[in-house]
Amino acid sequence: MTTTRQLLAACIALLLSCGLRAQERGRFAGWVADDNGKRVIGADVTLISRPFPSRPDIGIADELHVCTEADGMFRTKLLHGRSYSAWAVWRDEDNVQRRTEILEGAFPGPPRAIKAADLQTIRTVRIKGADKWRARAPLHLTAITASENVAEIPVRLDANLVAKLPTLPGGHCSLEVRGKDGLILGMAASLALAQKDKPELTIELSEPRELRIVIVDKQGKPVSGATIRHAFGYHKRDLTTVIGKTDEGGVLQATLPSVNPMYVKPDKDLCSFQISAPGRQRMFSWTHLDKVGDVLTLTMPAGSDLIGRVLAKNGSPATGITLLPDCYAMGADNALSGNGVPPRVLTLAQDGGFRFSSLHPQHDFRLLALIEPKAAIAQGMRLRNDIAVAPVVWLAVGAPPFQTPHKLDGIRLDRIAIAQIRVTTDTGTPVPGARLTVTTQDLYNSPIHYVCDRVGRLQFPLPNGTIRIGAWFPGGGVATMLVSSPLADGAPEIDPLVIKLSATQTVRGVIVDAAGKPVQGVKVYQGGRGKTDDRQIRELSFLARATSNKTGPDGSFSLTLPLDDVPFSVQCFGKVNGETLVSKQIVILPDDPDNGRLRIAVAPFKKK
Repeated sequence: MTTTRQLLAACIALLLSCGLRAQERGRFAGWVADDNGKRVIGADVTLISRPFPSRPDIGIADELHVCTEADGMFRTKLLHGRSYSAWAVWRDEDNVQRRTEILEGAFPGPPRAIKAADLQTIRTVRIKGADKWRARAPLHLTAITASENVAEIPVRLDANLVAKLPTLPGGHCSLEVRGKDGLILGMAASLALAQKDKPELTIELSEPRELRIVIVDKQGKPVSGATIRHAFGYHKRDLTTVIGKTDEGGVLQATLPSVNPMYVKPDKDLCSFQISAPGRQRMFSWTHLDKVGDVLTLTMPAGSDLIGRVLAKNGSPATGITLLPDCYAMGADNALSGNGVPPRVLTLAQDGGFRFSSLHPQHDFRLLALIEPKAAIAQGMRLRNDIAVAPVVWLAVGAPPFQTPHKLDGIRLDRIAIAQIRVTTDTGTPVPGARLTVTTQDLYNSPIHYVCDRVGRLQFPLPNGTIRIGAWFPGGGVATMLVSSPLADGAPEIDPLVIKLSATQTVRGVIVDAAGKPVQGVKVYQGGRGKTDDRQIRELSFLARATSNKTGPDGSFSLTLPLDDVPFSVQCFGKVNGETLVSKQIVILPDDPDNGRLRIAVAPFKKK
């Protein structure tokens, strides 16, 4: 807990002399630490923040490039209310290209270190089997970082389809091979960049597979103009590709990869299709290509479109807004099933109108949007100019039953209630950089994440309806709150809307070997989620999961768990003198007097 308290104190002291302005920048500094913990001079540092972190295709990223200076520090200014991913590359004294791990959650505040990663071994990528896909040439290779704020890095292929892989951050990345139309033909998912004696990777493209897709309504009549997307699987980054629209006979003839590089047997032939059409139920279908034959016929029932208008002050059409309608798609084989689909950009008409096809009859929807704070204020949104604003705005939420179509009354930017969120510890101390996780009641598996400013504040426009706001902080407590608009009698105040994190529990002890001697240089980790029935609290306890500092010569450790009233499991891992040490999982019960004097034994890890 000492580290967390020191961080809180340092941040609060730093901000006292500074006034925060919406969309203005605050100072951030840090250093790059080499394998020995020494600061690196002349390292190239990248910092990136996206409005929708996992989606490079939505909004404009704030991407910064700086170098560490003669004192080993880099200095820059970051947007308030945004979370940044940061990494660095440099050449060491032997002229070897080095890289770092990915630092997540950087925000205007105290300095932080970006630590060196293992030497990248994979440097060459070869594409084989491209002759089968000449119709989709030229092929393109892209590297995707495993960061919260995703970076897509084009990699040049030579005439022989061989590429030199650039130095990439973190432990893993993904590589995608796409055709000229964007269809993913092959990939290496979650590729470990540091693999002993493996300087080269080969991506083998599978055989093309012809498939006739037929879309009909419940009466068996063809549905023309239905848009069909193909994907190997669901990912927080949108991996779908539009492969075409059905013709007047409801038919689309498609050429697709026959093997799914994301899966192993027996699902190597599995892919998904997402189908949408005006006035029709948006659907998804998981399909085994080896089992379906040459023709896939799907029935597309009528659906409930979401229609409405977004208006500025005085009822004029809103401008400068990127809409992101979001709800589940219905399973083609089960009307009750739902599947998360990455939200896609919807453009407002000149009169501020929009139409989205379509809502799921069993699940909530949310209408998200991107809008610059200055543009929002100019159109009447009652934002303050001294507090950071949530980059992704919630304009509306709704729950079934829905009308057909489902009409939203004009959404007026000047009438949206603004919650002035403040996150504090259980003792009332502001939490700099507190994280928020916002969902509707049905969309547990697709939360939107936010970061507060240096005093734990964030302006959050509230949609009509109810949302669930979760709060957490690495190494701190967690909390969740249902918030509704318009405000009902007895509802919590929204100016400010204070979210108080849970009390934490700190466990202490010593790590010993089989002979009972203290072990230096290992860490104790929180194992998974807290044992509680509240689903969001359980998930938040995982996001805020605790890790101790490395043990010193006496083998002692201290670990702060995010809740003080539920059980947790903890486990020790570490590498000492090249040998991996591990302990059994230890269950921590609340108020156990032994939690302050744990004795955890480690032994060499043995593969089963």
